Amino acid sequence: MTVFIAIALFALNGFATTAPPTDEAATLLSRFPIGALPNTPGVVQAIGILGASGDPEIVPLLESLVAEEGPAVQACARHALGNFHDRARLSFRDAFRPPGPAEVGAWLGQNNPVGPHHEKLQRHERWAVAYTSLILGDTVGPFDAAWKTKGAIAEAKGDTQTALRQYTSAVVNGHFDAISDIRAFDINIESFLLGLLTALPPSHPTHDALLDWLVTHGTIKTTRVLAERAIHKEATERAKSLEAMGRMIQAGKLNPRGESFARRRLELSLEDPNDDVRIFAQTTLLELSEH
Repeated sequence: MTVFIAIALFALNGFATTAPPTDEAATLLSRFPIGALPNTPGVVQAIGILGASGDPEIVPLLESLVAEEGPAVQACARHALGNFHDRARLSFRDAFRPPGPAEVGAWLGQNNPVGPHHEKLQRHERWAVAYTSLILGDTVGPFDAAWKTKGAIAEAKGDTQTALRQYTSAVVNGHFDAISDIRAFDINIESFLLGLLTALPPSHPTHDALLDWLVTHGTIKTTRVLAERAIHKEATERAKSLEAMGRMIQAGKLNPRGESFARRRLELSLEDPNDDVRIFAQTTLLELSEH
């Protein structure tokens, strides 16, 4: 590792002003027999140029260097491949365009999403589900423990939807670090996760943790969806939604408009048909009045 770092720094600092273009770099490397590429500054420089500026056609060459050459050259080629894949991922992420209001509206004009128990969804729930569905398609797919690697490979190939499905499946299975990978596509992460939450039954192992994330990071968008979930048929779902809104108010997460909206939903729940939900709403409002 010390040898590789020294070589890399030498290549970056000592030869940047005379770096040949990518075609000349590839030509230089191809002059040597397979397995006999010398560990010289010129070779290291050429490999670095391919990783920093090369197009997809240079990938087989770099992969052959990793497979056939000596340890120092292999290390340089791996580093160059990593640079290439990082560039490809950034390029595809920058090119991705999440659905806009017109696309969401058109999707809802052709589809009628329902909840996990086939319950009717309200306006903001439907909007969130549409947004998420337009990004993921009709499935998330099975969870893969190697989701990060599989997602990165899909991104490098330009298969954005497969990558996002990998990351979403990871979130559904409790790997919330995958949220940063989804967010990197300039997706409105709050709307996306609200759509995901709406699709999960309250008994799902990740439901409450996802709800906690939205309570911590959400805005009035989350409050609007929670208010609609507070009138669902299942009492457990209503109670969880009310509790979440109460926490958002207590944490000062909402602007005056959002807080007023949440309090109004809690007040309406004082007439809930379920005794436990009514008592919960009353207790929550009482606690809020004491702060």
